[in-house]
Amino acid sequence: MSKIKDEDRKLLIRRGEAILQIILFTALYFLMWKIAYSEMTFPYLGRGKYILMGVYAIFTVLLFYYSDSFNYGNVKISDIIVSQWISLFLVNFVTYWQLCLISNVMITAVPMLLLTILDAAVSLICCYLYNVIYLKTQSPRDILMIYGSEDALELESKMAVRTDKYLFSEKVSVEEGFEEICKKIKNHDSVLLNDVPAQIRNDILKY
Repeated sequence: MSKIKDEDRKLLIRRGEAILQIILFTALYFLMWKIAYSEMTFPYLGRGKYILMGVYAIFTVLLFYYSDSFNYGNVKISDIIVSQWISLFLVNFVTYWQLCLISNVMITAVPMLLLTILDAAVSLICCYLYNVIYLKTQSPRDILMIYGSEDALELESKMAVRTDKYLFSEKVSVEEGFEEICKKIKNHDSVLLNDVPAQIRNDILKY
């Protein structure tokens, strides 16, 4: 139950981070439009400007979602940053042509290029801060490794690079027997089967 609550808490934090980031990108877009484009395009004296911002925010959310740009902590920070930068470039590229259609004339692209640079900087800062928050709140999963041969233990060193996610607190050989293995399984969050013979592997999976 505590593990489920922990996962719910991390999901809530990740959603809050995503919402804050979208608000920042949308606010930057609105400011850039207000400063550089409001007189070139339709003035939007009423609520039209909120629709303009809403379309930008929705488009950003969709591209971020389908490129896994909200997957803070679960994916390498460099992958998150690159996917966000690509998504932001596409959003601003399409938005520029949208503004050209609204104004019915080719408008200067310099403000949108500046906006893209600002967005990239905000993305970099946010991803770094979110990664720090993730490392502060993440507790590594307590794992029991059940292995069939000594060579299988090499996997532990490979997974050790993500100490924020994986903690091999105990290892047990299949030679210790099925009953002994079952006793140890009860004391851990997760089980990793590594190079285990088919028969005992099936018994463990059924258990």
